[in-house]
Amino acid sequence: MPQSSLAEIEDAIAKRRYLDRFLPALEADFEARTANYERRLVRLSLWPTIVTYNAFLAMDIVLLPQTLVPAVVLHVLVTLLVVAVTAIYQRTSAARNRRWMVAAIPLAMITQIMIIYQMNKTDISHHYQYLAIMVVVYSNITQRLGSDFSRFVSVGGATIYLAFLLAADTPVEIVMLGCAMMGAAGYLTTVANMRMQSDARFAFLQRLREELMRHAAEQQSMHDPLTKLQNRRFLQVEAQRLWHAATEAPCAVAVLLLDIDNFKLFNDTYGHASGDTCLQHVARILAEAVADTQHVAIRFGGEEFLILAAGADADAGWDLAERVRLRIEATGIHHAANLPAGVVTASLGVGTGMAPAVRLEDLIAQADAALYDAKRAGRNRTCLPRHEARLRA
Repeated sequence: MPQSSLAEIEDAIAKRRYLDRFLPALEADFEARTANYERRLVRLSLWPTIVTYNAFLAMDIVLLPQTLVPAVVLHVLVTLLVVAVTAIYQRTSAARNRRWMVAAIPLAMITQIMIIYQMNKTDISHHYQYLAIMVVVYSNITQRLGSDFSRFVSVGGATIYLAFLLAADTPVEIVMLGCAMMGAAGYLTTVANMRMQSDARFAFLQRLREELMRHAAEQQSMHDPLTKLQNRRFLQVEAQRLWHAATEAPCAVAVLLLDIDNFKLFNDTYGHASGDTCLQHVARILAEAVADTQHVAIRFGGEEFLILAAGADADAGWDLAERVRLRIEATGIHHAANLPAGVVTASLGVGTGMAPAVRLEDLIAQADAALYDAKRAGRNRTCLPRHEARLRA
């Protein structure tokens, strides 16, 4: 699940805090969600980048054939760099480190172009150096790795470009034209990159908001609003998970079925508001009883509750049921019609078996029969299935 909350997402959308970077929690979620996409993007762009870059050698053949050999050597070196960066990129976890690595590729390409340019003193070479501008355009448009990456490539590329122009005693008009074109290309492609990044971040917020809202709705549908315990729908989901795991490693399972004694009389005597409060007290006792365990407490319906106790045999199920029963009685909620105790009490039935050999429905049926025995025997007691009771006797 994401680290950020639905409120943080709504706030980011309302205040447009997605144009460049999110707040830390959201940024961490964004990095985690986009890491695989970025790795795939870099991996898929490997061969197109290599082919496109080395196609520039046609310009060396046409414009600057006298430096073709050093150009080929430099192209081989930069190609090896592209392959190495792509391989290391896939194994690097920190997003910022990955992006700086990729930024080295266009800067190396620009450096290679400008080295060949500086090695030539002919008028035709002034046309060759414009290829460096295309590298910035290609990098910022195809490598959608964030506005920081785009700005770094644009500024770094322009710095390398200008430094080589000045070092080569390039005519002023060529320097001015080249810088204007490089600056315009860097600015326009950076803006385009930022807009694409902003759209991607906004789409991420929308997907994350829908995911959190769906998760919240699912969680709400699995909880009882009055007692805050899980409900029967959650019981089915948890049972499926437990029985599936038990196919690999069978385990003991106990089902405790609890019914508040004479609860209808309690409602009739003290009113439904007091009845709701009583249910909440009992639910709190059950929640505390299963805390820090693998067990789950369920509101089964009306005044009935259920505990699904993974890893509990008959003895453990009995002990847990008795702790719950005694704790409910000790709470001392006044119930004059519930004689002889005079307070709210509960009857419990326990069903036990080995999953997956026994089904959840069978355990519930066992617990229900044992609960009936507890009520018939006078209430405020725990009963095991009759075969277990005979074994104990």
